[in-house]
Amino acid sequence: MPVSEVIERAKKGNLPFVKRLSELAKENFSLDKLDVFIAHIATIDRARVPTNLKQADAGWMSFLALADLRRWILLNPPLRNQTVKRIKSVLRSIEYWAHWSIRSYPESYVDGKFVPEMKTDSQVTACLNTARVFYELMVVDDELFEAMKESKDTLNLALIWWTTTSNNEPPIIACQIASFDKDFSRGDLLTEAFFELAVQNPKGIAQALLSNRVCDVDLFTKRTIQRMRMALKLEYVNDPTYIKPGAKIENRFIQCVVDATNNVLSADPRIARSFIDARAPGIFMGVLSEFSKRMVKEYERRARLVDKSSLERMAKVVLRPAECIVTWATCISSPLFFTILDVLDNGLVEMLGNCVSMKLKSVKLEHSDSLPILLRTFNRVWSAYPKVLPTLFREYSKYLHTAALKHGYTAELTDSIMPVYLGMKNHSQYLKQKHRVDVCDHLNHYEVRDQTLKVRLPPKTNMRSFQLSIILYKYEIRAPLQGLGAGVQSGGKQVAIMDMTSPLEMKFEMLDEFIKSSSSLIPKYKKKRYNDLIARFRDSQTTLEDDDGSAESRFSDSRLMDGIFRFGELNAHLLVLFRRSRERGLSGLNPHQKNELNQLISDGFLNHDPKKAKSDFDVECSLVYFSPFIDTQPFKTWTRAKYPIG
Repeated sequence: MPVSEVIERAKKGNLPFVKRLSELAKENFSLDKLDVFIAHIATIDRARVPTNLKQADAGWMSFLALADLRRWILLNPPLRNQTVKRIKSVLRSIEYWAHWSIRSYPESYVDGKFVPEMKTDSQVTACLNTARVFYELMVVDDELFEAMKESKDTLNLALIWWTTTSNNEPPIIACQIASFDKDFSRGDLLTEAFFELAVQNPKGIAQALLSNRVCDVDLFTKRTIQRMRMALKLEYVNDPTYIKPGAKIENRFIQCVVDATNNVLSADPRIARSFIDARAPGIFMGVLSEFSKRMVKEYERRARLVDKSSLERMAKVVLRPAECIVTWATCISSPLFFTILDVLDNGLVEMLGNCVSMKLKSVKLEHSDSLPILLRTFNRVWSAYPKVLPTLFREYSKYLHTAALKHGYTAELTDSIMPVYLGMKNHSQYLKQKHRVDVCDHLNHYEVRDQTLKVRLPPKTNMRSFQLSIILYKYEIRAPLQGLGAGVQSGGKQVAIMDMTSPLEMKFEMLDEFIKSSSSLIPKYKKKRYNDLIARFRDSQTTLEDDDGSAESRFSDSRLMDGIFRFGELNAHLLVLFRRSRERGLSGLNPHQKNELNQLISDGFLNHDPKKAKSDFDVECSLVYFSPFIDTQPFKTWTRAKYPIG
């Protein structure tokens, strides 16, 4: 039969011809075929529900045809934009068809509320089909995905996919149904579709969850724990009737579960609280640890087979579990956080040990683009979990020493040495002697360019007293704080948050507010010293203003803003302020530097009083404990250092 006749009969809703048209589109896609599917899909909206069986079958078959969207575009790339534009015009109808396919079963809703339990195989198949179609729509075009991820109907569908079970069994995953899809090779469709939305719009998922439109937080927690248990038991799948021979899906499934869970828990403290109340942290740690082991094995297997760029991307995946647990901990108030530390310690150190082993065994040191990632991950974990430091240091120092021998003391290695030095101060006499001297000598000779004054800093800075001041406060201030989203029920205190990404003129005002809200956290016996330091800070603001009083000049002279090493969600970490002295001593300068400095003084750019001469960096105060902020941008100067002071 001619294609034109098939199209005409399909337009009239003749189901066999709609099916035939779907098969023809797989072989030779064109816009006239797509227009037929669009017309049938557009017959439903929130106000219009299909009452005619013929109309409903044609609309549902057209909806299922969208599962081949990527194949259509690959067959005819020039039609990509027009195809996406037509689909976007009926996106709301596509969402209504997905909900209709689930609501069409009477047992799916009780008293108007969704029941996340599929009683029949046809219900399960309908749920899987909606996930397949939506996954194809999400990955085929960025603009289309942006429109979908903000839609409440799509977010509700995502929760249905995540919480759906069959006859009260563990949550459904596509690989349980071998005959469902012979072409799809990425694993679990339901988990994949939820993963895409949870990673890109975790707050939307959290709001949909808390609004209780589909399920409540407790049910979500229960299903998430069940999926984690499945992740630990999932075996290799080599069924050629389901996926390509030899393909392995369990690592991808675990990665989706880990990242989706981590993002949703981090989006709202109430969800994290429910997760802890269900005694789930131990299970989560087990999944992270198991995922780490499997990825390290896979990494080592591929190390001799794949190119460098692929290996580095995989190295980031190996480090992901350790970063997940640190990020997630920022949502938890301190009392709850410390009750689960014992559960987390062993698994956390083991994961990082796996990372070290991976780097030592599988990667040549000259191919070490992921070295900064590994070191930053160690630093973040150490900052969040000081208790693991002695065990962690044994693994950490092995790789650090090897890397330093190969690369020398680079800026990245310097960043990683700092927390080791600080944390091990109370554990090793060796650090008080040779190691401390080596580290400080390197830091003191680290070249720094002052872009404002065009003068190289003297090599003798006050770094040693700076380090010791940090150690002093680290073990004396214990302020249980709550991060973003703190409230009355959480038991934590609200605190101001410094945002170093804000415009310069706002930073001094933010710091004033930060100091005001944090002053109550300083112990009484340190109050006098604290007030004195704050007074010095305020004096530095006043005395360092130029005639025009611009925030730009204050910032460039005092450098106090850059003394806040990291910023973010306050939890249980140290924040340290330090001020850079305007006056500079002449000791330690070579003749050329002295000439440059004297020229600036004589030109009126600097007021130098030998009686007031100080080192370049003075410790101002340790205010509160404070969680690390991830910044992948390279730092050019000492005052932009990113040391996790933890």
